[in-house]
Amino acid sequence: MQCAVGHAICSSCHGSLPSKDRCHACSAGGGSNRCNALEKILESFRVPCPNAAFGCAAATSYHEAENHRGSCPHAPCFCPEPGCEAFAGDHGWPSTEMTMYGGGERLTLPVPEGTTTTRVLHHGGGGEGRPLFLVRFTTAPQFGTVVPVVCVDPHAVPGERKFRCHLVSGFPAMAWHQVSDFQVRSTNLSGGMPPPYGSCVLVAPEAGSITVSIAKIMRDTRGNEIQLKRMRQSLLPFAIAS
Repeated sequence: MQCAVGHAICSSCHGSLPSKDRCHACSAGGGSNRCNALEKILESFRVPCPNAAFGCAAATSYHEAENHRGSCPHAPCFCPEPGCEAFAGDHGWPSTEMTMYGGGERLTLPVPEGTTTTRVLHHGGGGEGRPLFLVRFTTAPQFGTVVPVVCVDPHAVPGERKFRCHLVSGFPAMAWHQVSDFQVRSTNLSGGMPPPYGSCVLVAPEAGSITVSIAKIMRDTRGNEIQLKRMRQSLLPFAIAS
């Protein structure tokens, strides 16, 4: 904004003036008008993204920088491995490619014996901003293996859940199976791996493997989750065979 003489002031500061009819610099009356010339100059300035070190080449106008930073796909996450500051290093974790998140795809993952192992599930379509999932196998003495699943998201809101997961294990020879159905927690791992309570299955070592199916949570206009029947149906043949 600027007065008739030409003194400029940003709209935020102008809105906090006790008297908006007089200039803050020269007290000239008549109020202030929008200054298109200064707006064009400011819009021409470009601010590099603070995540440039992680591969972001975006350069936005100064007033768009905050919005970009809040959704930048190159923003790093914390790493659950000791001594690693950002989720950018290669720890030799095995990875499995996922082709879709509709709940119709089942992945079979081997269960390691007697060790803690992290497996990465990633989208095979490439592109930025694709979700990344960590499946953590942790041995629970006398019970089997605890298998929590988390979604790694640098912009995660505490308690946020965008995906639903089915974990299935079983003993076909004994006609026994176990199913865990839960909402996947999104986290930037700033506090390490979340506790597995309420989001895991206990898998006996003899099972050898588990099946995983992940679907994006759909919500109605009231924010209630819409159950995806096809996700459960995709697991039905496995349950029957077990």
